[in-house]
Amino acid sequence: MADTVIIKLDGDSVLVPAQVCAAVFGVTTRTLSKWTAKGCPKTEFNTYDLKAVIAWKYSNDSTPESLVSKQQKADIRFREARASIEETKHKALIGEYVAVEDVKNEVTEMLTQVRIGLLSIKQKTVQSLYATYPECAHEVANLVEREIERGLKALAKGQSYKTKQSKAE
Repeated sequence: MADTVIIKLDGDSVLVPAQVCAAVFGVTTRTLSKWTAKGCPKTEFNTYDLKAVIAWKYSNDSTPESLVSKQQKADIRFREARASIEETKHKALIGEYVAVEDVKNEVTEMLTQVRIGLLSIKQKTVQSLYATYPECAHEVANLVEREIERGLKALAKGQSYKTKQSKAE
């Protein structure tokens, strides 16, 4: 007398015992158990939904080849990222790259020195003009100072400095 296999149809599901499911794919029930550990859908003890297993088996995300492929791609991305980091470190060592903070500090120091130099022009103007033109030395020095202040404020705002046209011109 032959063994009877019970296949249940439950809506869209085709429920079969593990032996039948394994036979459909030409594998052992042990392989089917390994697939279950990797995410193959199982409905209950020793029972599989054949449609769901077929969908899982032939989807791109669950085949063993795609898992290996994903691991290889991840390994390649990791190695490329590591190589990029090493290349950046090397370029920094040979002076090709400079830390942003170092550049910022150097530019800040340079601009501070420029500001100090520009602001000292008023005093130098008064000293130079006072001996020969005492009546206008302070007026010229104040005009120079105002223009320097306007230029520095424009620079601080990221704008360009534009001279004002005097009324006499």
